[in-house]
Amino acid sequence: QSQELFAPGSNPSGPAVELDGSLMVPMDVCLLVTCSWTFVHKLAINRFETGIIIAGTGHSFNLVYQCYIGVTPDGKNKAPNLNSGILITDANLNFISWPDTTFTSFSNVIGGNSGAGIEIMGAGSTLNYVGPNCIGTDLSRTVDLGNMGDGIFISGGAADNAIMNFDFPK
Repeated sequence: QSQELFAPGSNPSGPAVELDGSLMVPMDVCLLVTCSWTFVHKLAINRFETGIIIAGTGHSFNLVYQCYIGVTPDGKNKAPNLNSGILITDANLNFISWPDTTFTSFSNVIGGNSGAGIEIMGAGSTLNYVGPNCIGTDLSRTVDLGNMGDGIFISGGAADNAIMNFDFPK
């Protein structure tokens, strides 16, 4: 199934495509990105070991936007991934959301995960951008969908990454 439009009020149920790992034995990663220029767009990703992993030196310019990760497709309830929602490991110049003046235009809803919402790790993880996202909340930023771990966790020598343009819950 695909959808034409994804904007608050015009598609109130969220992404039309859900990737649900609840029946996978053993659990695994939903999307493993080991290349450059991949756009992950308008997906609900839940109940996997890890939602999305972007991995590898030189794997750059990947963009994750308008996705619901670790929550139900309507964005109202937790549907946790076992570990992190998104993991960037030893990859540089990737974008989790996009710099934009309209907060919800490119925002992801990242919540409910048993680990961190977003994890950036490894000395090769530099110059990644985490922009306006709803981490631990729904799209309206009023419903608690917190991750069990940190909202954003940076470790293992990752440096020079940008976390900006957040509008914190009211």
